[in-house]
Amino acid sequence: MRFYIIYFSLILSTIGTSLHSQPLERKDIPFFVNNRQLIYPLTGGLNNAQVSQGDLNFDGILDLLIFDKNGNVLMPFIFNGKTGKYDFQPEMGRQFPRVLDWVLLKDYNKDGIIDLFSSSFNTQGPAGIEVYKGTNVNGFLQFQIASIGKEKYNILYWPTGGNQYTQIPVDYIDYPSIDDIDQDGDLDILTFTSGGSYVQWFKNISKERGWSLDSLQFILQDECYGRFVENGLSSEIKLSPTSDSCASYFTKPNNQIRHSGSTILSCDLNGDPLRDLLIGDVSNNAMVGLFNGGSSTTAWMNKEDNTWPSNSTPINMNKFNSAFEVDFNLDGHLDILVAPNQRYQSENINNLWFYQNKPINNKPNFTLTQKNLLVEDMLDFGSAAHPCFVDYNQDGLTDLLIGTEGFYSLNNSRDPRLVLFKNIGTLKSPQYELVDSNYINFKQFGEGINGTSNFTPSFGDLDGDGDLDMLTGESQGGFFYSENIAGPGKEFVFKQAIYDYFQLSARSYSVPYLVDLNRDGLTDIVAGSLLSNNDINRVPCGSFYYFQNQGTKNSPLFDPDYYNSPNTNCLGNIILQGVGSKVYSAPMFYDANGKYLMFSGGLLGETSVFSHIEGNLYNKFTIEYLNYGQLREGENTHLSVADIDNDDILDMVVGNQRGGFSIFSTTYKTDGTIVSSNDVHNNEFKIYPNPAQTTITFECDQNTTSGILKIMDLNGAVISSIAINDLNKKTLDVSNFKSGCYVLKFQSGTQFLVSKFIKI
Repeated sequence: MRFYIIYFSLILSTIGTSLHSQPLERKDIPFFVNNRQLIYPLTGGLNNAQVSQGDLNFDGILDLLIFDKNGNVLMPFIFNGKTGKYDFQPEMGRQFPRVLDWVLLKDYNKDGIIDLFSSSFNTQGPAGIEVYKGTNVNGFLQFQIASIGKEKYNILYWPTGGNQYTQIPVDYIDYPSIDDIDQDGDLDILTFTSGGSYVQWFKNISKERGWSLDSLQFILQDECYGRFVENGLSSEIKLSPTSDSCASYFTKPNNQIRHSGSTILSCDLNGDPLRDLLIGDVSNNAMVGLFNGGSSTTAWMNKEDNTWPSNSTPINMNKFNSAFEVDFNLDGHLDILVAPNQRYQSENINNLWFYQNKPINNKPNFTLTQKNLLVEDMLDFGSAAHPCFVDYNQDGLTDLLIGTEGFYSLNNSRDPRLVLFKNIGTLKSPQYELVDSNYINFKQFGEGINGTSNFTPSFGDLDGDGDLDMLTGESQGGFFYSENIAGPGKEFVFKQAIYDYFQLSARSYSVPYLVDLNRDGLTDIVAGSLLSNNDINRVPCGSFYYFQNQGTKNSPLFDPDYYNSPNTNCLGNIILQGVGSKVYSAPMFYDANGKYLMFSGGLLGETSVFSHIEGNLYNKFTIEYLNYGQLREGENTHLSVADIDNDDILDMVVGNQRGGFSIFSTTYKTDGTIVSSNDVHNNEFKIYPNPAQTTITFECDQNTTSGILKIMDLNGAVISSIAINDLNKKTLDVSNFKSGCYVLKFQSGTQFLVSKFIKI
């Protein structure tokens, strides 16, 4: 017992400081576009969707899991039987493991619980497949990596002979098919060979050997599945004239370099019992349908539709497409969804095509129904959203201006904008309406061969006339200056923007923030950039530029040489995490009772918070958090904070590379202090026994009606969720919980109570 008391004390001393780095609460705020309220406004956008289906909440109804390859973001959509629509449930995404590059849901062991297959290349090293087994923990889906028991890595292997094994190879940019190819009751794998010309069939031998389906044992059954071959330099496919021989390889010039990238979907395209294929290729805006004229054990693709479906509207989407088989409308017929698989250089708005299956004579019939499935109800501006809270019309309500990288065009150009949302709600209940999709015509600066993009707006009084001017960053590293001539208290009116403001540069992808950082009464410029910086001696020193205003209140003056004091490109001596020198720093400051806090987004999606800034600009800032809120919004996060609902707690809008944004309630009050346990009535939420072995009892002294009680682990994953009608006294079975520390959170309307317990 003494050990448990010591353990309990240690855990509580740790969680006392770590609780506020728990995942932040999302805010559900209405957004209107063209007089229509959007269903999924704050999903964060969608670029490279991979769609799987399964029962994610154990209610017996199939749900959707969308994995956006751009940013590696998991997006659960739960089917609502009452409305007949899908509800976006982002918090459920924390029940899934962190996965990268590609994701596919299948129930490999037939236990009625969905499992997860994913790429191992950027998680473990080899280009292969890792598997996570799904389990039901108190009615909630949880995953643990499957132990394969072969070789060094926890991935799928096949025997090469002599008791030697190698991984089942899947390139991280490809998308394999995991399906019961031979219809024997277990899941097989189809993947293109290294080099991408032939398809290999890795057969699951669990059934044949009489082993458990959990064994995940495979052999290489066929090195030329379907008997076809794909061209090394294009998406052209050659079929074999016979079922017993592989098609001959295309003539290969000596200097031929094989393009990389292919996707496969095994599905039924024509209503016979055999598995057909849909093939996507990095050089193809369409997809190729291949029809199986062989058998379930010897596939022979003897018919081709190179613009599938030729009897409807063919796929034509740039580029490198991948197809997914789901029953989207739950009518009992499997539909086909198609999305681009190429990150950064593909369609980023009308990019989830829905081919509904409307059978004719009991045979599949796929008809293009929609090109923006689900996306039509999202706030999605193509790629990269850079939000900024500002009261543009000076009515006392916080509005929202979004800078964008823009919509993708086939010539690899962008259509960047500034997009303005007006707050049409109240001080306590914000609502936003799109009022200008090309605010002050910033689109003009993205046009032509010298066009730029990635607009990042910031506001401050640069000319000392009492109103807010706008400084906007862009992809080439410079700044646009827009002088506000409206005057104090009036809706913004800007002069034509001037580019290359004082010839200042953050080298690439500038992200400015206007702030009087040295508190001399003049507005300075802090800027983030794509790249981290070296000092004058070429030693890495930071990720933020500081350009000090050396002019007067009404006449700003900036020196473009960031090596010249009082400028510095080593502000705070902070180097953000990134990939090599790429960090995509995105700073903003909040003045909390005379002390600045600096927030920053970054390339990898983490939100960082820094303090100890006053009088310390040329020394190291104090790191408060390097992963504040444990956000999973994707890459290139960009943020802004403000108290938008007048509750004295700061809210944070977070944009990302997928082209959308989300809004969270932070743990900071407007005075800069942390929201304390007293603010959440922690002293009125009791748990006993604590530590606990089998059950816990929790009760609340205050009058509480109905609400939701969530039990979360320290990573924010929801272990259990219970509807509560009376919180006076309840008992919960925790015997199946793993040993460790858990957080209980009860929410009723805007009130929430938090407490902690230890399971031993």
